[in-house]
Amino acid sequence: MKKAKGMDIVMNKLVYSCLMPHPPIVLPEVGGKETEKCGKTVQGMTKAAERLVEKDPDTIVIITSHGAVFQDAVAISAVDQLIGDMGSFRAPSVQFKYENNLEFVNNLHNNCQSSGISTVLMDEELIHQYNVETKLDHGVMVPIYYLEKAGFSGSLVVVAMGLLPNLDLYAFGTVLQQTITTFGDKIAVVASGDMSHRLTPDAPAGYNPKGQEFDQALHQAIEDGQVEEIVCVPHDLAEEAGECGLRPLIMLLGCMDGYALQSKVLSYEGPFGVGYMIAEILPEGSKGESLLPVLKDNFHRSVSNSRNDEHALVQLARETLEAFVTHGKVIEPDYNLPDDLPNQAGVFVSLKKHGQLRGCIGTTEPTTGLLAEEVMRNAISAGMKDPRFSEVTGDELGDITYSVDVLYPSESIKDQSNLDPKKYGVIVSHGHKTGLLLPNLEGVDTVEEQLNIALRKAGIGPGENYQLRRFRVDRYH
Repeated sequence: MKKAKGMDIVMNKLVYSCLMPHPPIVLPEVGGKETEKCGKTVQGMTKAAERLVEKDPDTIVIITSHGAVFQDAVAISAVDQLIGDMGSFRAPSVQFKYENNLEFVNNLHNNCQSSGISTVLMDEELIHQYNVETKLDHGVMVPIYYLEKAGFSGSLVVVAMGLLPNLDLYAFGTVLQQTITTFGDKIAVVASGDMSHRLTPDAPAGYNPKGQEFDQALHQAIEDGQVEEIVCVPHDLAEEAGECGLRPLIMLLGCMDGYALQSKVLSYEGPFGVGYMIAEILPEGSKGESLLPVLKDNFHRSVSNSRNDEHALVQLARETLEAFVTHGKVIEPDYNLPDDLPNQAGVFVSLKKHGQLRGCIGTTEPTTGLLAEEVMRNAISAGMKDPRFSEVTGDELGDITYSVDVLYPSESIKDQSNLDPKKYGVIVSHGHKTGLLLPNLEGVDTVEEQLNIALRKAGIGPGENYQLRRFRVDRYH
């Protein structure tokens, strides 16, 4: 019987793929006796590395959650040689040096550009421009340590995840699949990332019960081969879990797009309050229909449904930005707002795309004559003037969801005992330095976290005295 052409290409070119964690402590040269507490992880890393090397790949693509991570693009290393050591983890003798497969890198970048996926080639010029580290990060070196021990000696390609929406990361993976199938070498792909960093009270990022929930959900979804469940993990769950492995995993899964999965968790443990998971994930059978259009349709349907019930302020913000982006004009404000709203107030307008922040601009006090005008001004600013993001374009409008925060006058408080991050926003000030943080934000669960973020935004150092104010907010969706 003749095999399906898609299966021949992918199964022959993509020889192995897996998820690996990257805690430096699993290297005996770093962890010493503490490495013994990670026995399951060491065994799992060894097993996955041996299975990968048995497939004799020419090149390994490693997707890391560290390195040059950008808000709006996936970074691909484009230097000739990939060099690093574990000196920053007190093990300078552990060194790595690999040739970069620049032909594959350039093909991947060009294919991404043709497909509308934002990538940047991190050559020496850009490395200097962005002042990023030239050496390999531990997200690459920890997996490579075990791969090298298993006998790998080929070339590398290093990809740093972007802070893009999950659907865009999955789309990157589909282009990675395309590049692999048209390239001459045998390729293996490793997604490098840890699960929740908040599993126990002594965890480095503090404790959050959502950490265990997140890890259990990912574990089950991988075992069941449920790609959609992984790509559509609620953003707030991932945020509260404090993980760094979801995005690399989604990029890896995109590389399997259209295939059933043969997936298995080889090991999982959380000995230091951080989840370490090793999973083998391979395409199985013949290539079928792409999942990407289904994922996009489901998202657009959920956005459409949410707009059926949106508050008048949210509708005003959305229609204002849509008209400005589409026609370059400002619509007439709707003055017929619900009676329970104030006539004037400070307002923040937040935009999200696929669950991730796309822009947020606001005012702590009213700057216009009416609340409607405040909303409209800040809606345009959130979409077009937030310095953290590029301007919103017309083809993004269908993917964006909105929220509007109406701020009530702030009041001075004596100390942080009067704060509640779910109920009150906070303003910190020292001289001309001021930082504000809204209440009830994803991943901000304690007063300490709220204050630390506000102080960083203000540029107030740990030794500086500062004044505290709090304010109440009504949030509308």
